[in-house]
Amino acid sequence: MNTIYPKSLITAPSLLLLVLILALSSPALDAQSVARVALVEQVTSASCGPCASQNPAFRTLLNANTDNLAIIKYQRGGGGYLDPMWAFNPTQVDSRIGGFYGVYSFPQVWINGEYYGTPGTINQSKIDDELSEPAWWSLDISQELNETQDQLSVSVSFEALRDFQESSDNFLRAHVVVIEEEVNYTSPPGYNSERDFYWVMRNMLTGSSGSILGKQFEGDITTLDYTYDIDLSEIDPTRLKVVAFVQSMTTKEVHQAGLYREAAPSGLDQSSALGSLELSPTLVDRTLSLAFSLEQPETLALQVYDLNGRLVETLNNAWYTAGTHQQTYVLGDYAPGVYFAVIRSSNDSRTERFVVARD
Repeated sequence: MNTIYPKSLITAPSLLLLVLILALSSPALDAQSVARVALVEQVTSASCGPCASQNPAFRTLLNANTDNLAIIKYQRGGGGYLDPMWAFNPTQVDSRIGGFYGVYSFPQVWINGEYYGTPGTINQSKIDDELSEPAWWSLDISQELNETQDQLSVSVSFEALRDFQESSDNFLRAHVVVIEEEVNYTSPPGYNSERDFYWVMRNMLTGSSGSILGKQFEGDITTLDYTYDIDLSEIDPTRLKVVAFVQSMTTKEVHQAGLYREAAPSGLDQSSALGSLELSPTLVDRTLSLAFSLEQPETLALQVYDLNGRLVETLNNAWYTAGTHQQTYVLGDYAPGVYFAVIRSSNDSRTERFVVARD
């Protein structure tokens, strides 16, 4: 549902009073008071060799800038390229990448709608340049899971921070996209050995072409509301996030992007039964001990991630009773370096850092 609130027509005697009230009560939003968020889009594939070689370094760069980025990865498949994430929603992926951007190879990257080539060409300086642009829109994003976690309610408000009254502004579109922040497979789903995937596009709620915004006056607000039915056989609902952005369909310029940044969707029970996590030793050779507590019985996943955010190993995924628990694990053939032990419940997680040091 689209709701548009245009500027009210106000009589002259009341205009001065309204301006004074607004000036005293709340400062107006402008492009300088709203943080710029850049949209990073990448096309990749679970069966693309160059993707597997370039993705780790690119992910490290993106992780270092996540506070200022909204990221969408479009998985491609078809032909000789096996990719179940593409097969989950091939029409929207192909329409966005092939139809709108006119690109059929991978890996390729766009930042704010500008084509940058392969991930290896992106560095911090280029990201900084994109973030230096003014934010001409303010985006308010909310999402909520229902109790059974099979439906996501989404609402996004787009507020114009300046007038958009040029003829080209008739082609402004609002986009609302559901991504899964991390998708893990026990064995590679394609041919390039990758098992862990990030920021995977699951559904473009506004369609691949977006929802028409058109000309706007400063202060106009457009609100889009959607309900997304989740396929629980393919998707972890607790890892879903909403990305939104405003883009010109003619120049392809993205004026502003946003990402829902709450720790957990508000439809989940926010009272956590998971207590603190302690591990020993923090300098590990082979054996790692984890201690944690639960206020009530719950299923927990005990996992290890590397410094780049890749899932290294799931140590356990089991039902635990209320109380204090201590688990000891013999680690596999871990390379020396920094790792993170994570205990994840249905609506919360705890993380501790440790270092593997071996001769």
